[in-house]
Amino acid sequence: MRVWLALLTLLAISSVWCAPSLTDLKPALSAEDAGTIWFASAGSLVRTQDELRFTPADPIVISGILEFPLGSGPFPALVLAHGCNGIGSAEFGWARALREWGYATFLLDSFAGRGLSEVCTRARTLTGTQRIPDAYGALRILVTHPKIDARRIALMGFSHGGILALGASTVWAKESYAPTGQPPFRAFLPYLSLLQYGLSGTGANLSPATDPHRRA
Repeated sequence: MRVWLALLTLLAISSVWCAPSLTDLKPALSAEDAGTIWFASAGSLVRTQDELRFTPADPIVISGILEFPLGSGPFPALVLAHGCNGIGSAEFGWARALREWGYATFLLDSFAGRGLSEVCTRARTLTGTQRIPDAYGALRILVTHPKIDARRIALMGFSHGGILALGASTVWAKESYAPTGQPPFRAFLPYLSLLQYGLSGTGANLSPATDPHRRA
């Protein structure tokens, strides 16, 4: 088990070394682009010094895996946000089924660009709320792909990623990362989010009267 965890850590570190810089990222995708896509998050959320709140910060470079169903498109698309263990069988399984149903899929990886392998045992390292800019960064780059229907992109999240999907659906998130003129997500599909973690485990306050990024 320890050897396996060590290998995952080395893989995450090597991914950071291979990541392009922000200035080297493509501003738009071409019809040939597929597989691993590096892109900029729509900003980031970092903890304040008192660790009670999140505050907006600069974008970071992260990645995802883009795959298409058979055909020429344009296709509706699903962004899939992984759980606290990273991309695994659940995400790959859903992606395969979705492509069979005619959807393009983008497996969003919030860990490799940050040098992380998991946050199940380190919940405060990266919360679901802090991943909201990741999802909107993925949305911004995907809408530039000629084979994707920019009007039909949804966000699906699992466990830790479900918290991301819930937070991304809030008015605050939409106004912050998809204001007028920016493409919105068509739908939000959170799975096993509050059931597994609960609000206290996510570090997010999702009550209607509170912006979810305000509390850490």
